[in-house]
Amino acid sequence: MLRTHCSSRALACALLALSACAVGCRRAPKTEPRPVPSAASDPFADGKRLAAERATLPERWKNADKLPDCTALLAESAERELCARARAASLEVQQALAANATDASHCALAATAALQAQRASEALRQAGLARLFNERNAALAAGSATPNGAPAQQHAHDHEHRPLPSASAKSAVAAASARHGHEARVHDNPDVHAIQAYARVGTLGLRHLGMCLQYGPLALRGAAAAELERLGREQGNWAGLRALVLEAKLVEPDPAQKRRLQALLDSLKSG
Repeated sequence: MLRTHCSSRALACALLALSACAVGCRRAPKTEPRPVPSAASDPFADGKRLAAERATLPERWKNADKLPDCTALLAESAERELCARARAASLEVQQALAANATDASHCALAATAALQAQRASEALRQAGLARLFNERNAALAAGSATPNGAPAQQHAHDHEHRPLPSASAKSAVAAASARHGHEARVHDNPDVHAIQAYARVGTLGLRHLGMCLQYGPLALRGAAAAELERLGREQGNWAGLRALVLEAKLVEPDPAQKRRLQALLDSLKSG
C-alpha cells in the first residue's frame, strides 16, 4: 500500500514537472528582424552627407532677410504685408540655424519662408507688369513726336537723304542697342530687382527643404514630405514646388515614401 502511494506520488510529480517544462520551455513567437538601412538601399543612411549640407546653410541664408522694401512698389497693404512676412520668415530660419535647432524644425521654417517669398514675388511681378503696361500705353499715346519735339514726318524726311547702312551694320547696332538698353532697364528697374530678390529666397527655401528630403533619415524625409503637402495645399500651382516633388520622388528609396510623393505630385497643378 505504501509502495503504491509512493509510486502514484512520483508519477504526479513527474507529470507536474513535464507540465512546467511545457509552459516554461515553450518557444517565443518568432519575429522578423527589422531591416536596417544599408548603403545599397539608402546611400545617405550614415548621415554624413546631411551633416555636410547642414553646415552650409548658415552661409546660404546669410542676409536672406535683407529683402527690398515693397512700400513703393505695391499699392495694397495686404500685398505689402506679403513682403514683411517673407522677411520675418527668412529671419526665423537664420535664428533657428544659429540656435542649432532640429533638422525637422529648421526645414519647416525654410518651407514657410519659401512660401512667403514666392507669394511676395508673384505680387511684385503682377504689379510690375501692370506698371510696365501702363508706361508703354502712355508712351504710345504721347503721339508721333520725336524726343526733340520735331514732327515724325520731318524726322523721316531728313533720313531720306542719308546713306543707308548695310544690313549687317544695322543688325549689329540694333542688337547692341537692345542688349545695352535691356541691361540698363533691368539694372535700374526697382520692380525687377525686388522680384528677383524675393524669388531667390523662394528658391533657397525649396533647396533647403530638398536637402531634408534627399539626405535625411526616413523620419526627417517624412516630416519634409508633410511640409511639401502643406505647400501644395496653399500654393498648388507653384512650378518650383512641383519640380522639387518630382526630383524627391525619383531619388526616394523607401517604397511607401515614394508612393506618398507620387500622390502629392498627382495632386499638384502643372501650371
